[in-house]
Amino acid sequence: QKALKFSQKEWEKRCSLWPAVETPETKKLAQVARNMGGTFSRVSGAGGGGVMSFFCPPEKKSDVEKALSLNGAEILATQICEKGLHSQEL
Repeated sequence: QKALKFSQKEWEKRCSLWPAVETPETKKLAQVARNMGGTFSRVSGAGGGGVMSFFCPPEKKSDVEKALSLNGAEILATQICEKGLHSQEL
């Protein structure tokens, strides 16, 4: 939850600094997700493009994914990793 709150605050700040990071298309998909129970979405990637992440309660996931697909989104199978990336020296 803490990481999600941080991500949401960072996204809000990014949008205030660069409003064009949100396009009409990403705004539409964000609204579609919210209408189906989504709680938060954001664009990720270099310059704010590439992938859009949507967050919702587990019981709403199927509804959110279906609505997004019907509105042109391609769903990529992912999961949240709370431990982050770790590497070890060979």
